[in-house]
Amino acid sequence: MKIYSKFEADPELTEWGILVPLLKSRATQICEELENDSEIQGRVGVLRDYLLTKNDIISAGHDENFVEAIFSNDDAKIDPILQETYELIKADGSFNRFDPMQKKRRFHELFLCQLAEASNSYQCAKKALQDDGQVFYLSGGMHHAMTFGGRGFCLINDAIIAIRKLQRENLIKTAWVIDVDVHKGDGSAEMSQGDDSIITMSVHMKNGWPLDMGQGPWSVPSNIDVEIEDGDNERYLVHLRAGLGQLRDDYSIPDFIFINLGGDPYEKDSLKSSELIQLSREQMLQRNKMLYQFVSDLEVPTLWTMGGGYGEHSYETYVDFFKSIRAEVRAADTFEVV
Repeated sequence: MKIYSKFEADPELTEWGILVPLLKSRATQICEELENDSEIQGRVGVLRDYLLTKNDIISAGHDENFVEAIFSNDDAKIDPILQETYELIKADGSFNRFDPMQKKRRFHELFLCQLAEASNSYQCAKKALQDDGQVFYLSGGMHHAMTFGGRGFCLINDAIIAIRKLQRENLIKTAWVIDVDVHKGDGSAEMSQGDDSIITMSVHMKNGWPLDMGQGPWSVPSNIDVEIEDGDNERYLVHLRAGLGQLRDDYSIPDFIFINLGGDPYEKDSLKSSELIQLSREQMLQRNKMLYQFVSDLEVPTLWTMGGGYGEHSYETYVDFFKSIRAEVRAADTFEVV
């Protein structure tokens, strides 16, 4: 496995007055921990600058008017979209996890960060194919973004964008999206519904956000939904193993796998909407190792992304995972997507 980062694409949200505890420091802390581990020979690589085009995002299935708006460099068009994506304004007009007095940067710049994040996921996906191996990008996993726009802190859906661009380039025909973020991968399910070339599996809270919102596009089922009952932490790994077995048995082995390795099922996660699953640090490690063994046995090129993970402890479970496979971590060479 090769590990890549691009810190500029993952800034502190407080620069926009957003008080969601998704910290830039989780990626930097991971890099520091790995640098200080003398037993890990491979080091984290820095990605080159690369940006997807409007056509890449429209061709992936995002609405053309939405894409034109976010690329417009027009605050009047962009600000409402980002405010909705990050859930900053309540129905009564009051602020939600948002302090406009702390806002120092235009929301246009936050769009550019999310564009770079999705672009980096694509870069790393292509690298996994070039290497016929596994690549981990220390960000990404924007699985709530839907055809019509952004939701749940996710503006554009990097998994579907990357997969469909690789398909247009005739590099792959089929892909799986395996999502173990605590929240349902509703955007990936909605954007790929009816497309048999993309198979989605989501392991998530049966209740809670977004499933507590009644019927809506977030209700579109994944090909496999593994719903974890409130407090059913002890059987989480049993349910995950069963879901992976169903995925392997019911669907043909794909050309590519995209994993959203959300860190928010961790019991120390600080986002309130993550509280219905509370896995210990050891359970998180076992989850991650189970997924690693699963895709390693399949021998399919795989991109891993970080997904959700909130608060000062969110980096811990990723570090544990990398150290557990330290013998398989390779030096991340410099490459360029053309």
